[in-house]
Parts: sequence; C-alpha cells; structure tokens
Amino acid sequence: MPAPIKPSFIETVRHDVYETIDPRTTLVNKAQGKTVLITGAGRGIGRAIAIAFAHAGASRLILTARTASQLEEVANEIKAIANNIEVINVATDVANESQVEALFHGIKGVVDIL
Repeated sequence: MPAPIKPSFIETVRHDVYETIDPRTTLVNKAQGKTVLITGAGRGIGRAIAIAFAHAGASRLILTARTASQLEEVANEIKAIANNIEVINVATDVANESQVEALFHGIKGVVDIL
C-alpha cells in the first residue's frame, strides 16, 4: 500500500539561507558599538551567533566555551569578517559557578547583550 499523500502547507521548501533572513545582509550595523557575551561560542549555535554578531557590527565580542582552541578558531574567523572587532576569548565552563564569577569579574565595561 502506498504512503498517503499529505497536503503541503509550505509553498517553497528551502534548503539554505535566503536573502531576507541572511544575517550578513539583514543584521548589518544592528549591533554597532555593542559589547556581546556569547556562551558556547566554540561550535554549533554559539559559533553561528558569534559570527552573526560580527556581521551585525558589534564592537566587542566576549566568547566563552570550555575549549580554548575552538575559541581561537572562531576568533580568527571573526577577524576575517571585521578586523576592527575586539574579540576576547575566555575558556569557561558555565556549569562551574566560580569560573562564571571569575568571567564577570574580569570583564571591563558594560555587556550590552548576553
């Protein structure tokens, strides 16, 4: 017996980022002058968020993850996007309260976006 035919509620199926949601175009200068703290920035969604804020014009990105080498890779990618962004890498396990306290005590200035 063949599979039942299901109605499609979506007119266009997309398999990639299209222009109206592409952070490289829609977010340009939306975070200009802001300091952004991103946890889990070494890979996955955190990495993608860090890169999106670089495209959005953030002036300072504070990147945290448990692995310093992953943070360095992301920082290099951000510098390739915009060399004027101050990138601060802090190897931090957010499950460790003392490491989180040390992170916030070490931050100079205001964090605009968490």
